[in-house]
Amino acid sequence: MNKLFIFALLCLLPVGVLNIRAQVPTEVDPGLSHELKIDLLNSIVGQRPTVAYEYIVTPDFGLGADASLNLGFVDWQYYDRFRAVVFSRWYFGGLSKSLLRDGAGFFIGANTIVSYLDDKYDKSSQSCCVVSPAAKGASWGLGAELGWKYLSLHNWVGETGFRLYRYLLVPEGETVKLNASIFITVGLRF
Repeated sequence: MNKLFIFALLCLLPVGVLNIRAQVPTEVDPGLSHELKIDLLNSIVGQRPTVAYEYIVTPDFGLGADASLNLGFVDWQYYDRFRAVVFSRWYFGGLSKSLLRDGAGFFIGANTIVSYLDDKYDKSSQSCCVVSPAAKGASWGLGAELGWKYLSLHNWVGETGFRLYRYLLVPEGETVKLNASIFITVGLRF
């Protein structure tokens, strides 16, 4: 009985050591903190090219900006012609190897938006119409976002998320105060 117990202990001991060693995070290059991304969803489906840049400040915090331009090639229009968003994100990581890296995993964020209103989508007639000159102009607002970022071992970035904005300053005559957007971006960390 004692020989069987010692034999089982010697067989299980290496398995336990391997499990403990597997839970230790691996070292990654900490010098990679810049990301350049494009929004595939808005660029292809919405015909609104969007480019984003993000800088990973600490392992769980990043700052960035994105800019987009409404090309207006489709029948339906966005409320704004140009949009620039400055954001900050807090990352919560995960348990897989890629999510142990800086600036990856689930995130929540705060942002501010500046946009220029030019064309307006008329929901009643389902057509685009130009608004009166009084409603054209710049607008500013604050918002929040949440999403998920995946970082591959070869520093490719993929993220998806949702943003909600509340416009605080809008041109006179503009009725849109709330705006939501979904983003799916791909890019590279360097």
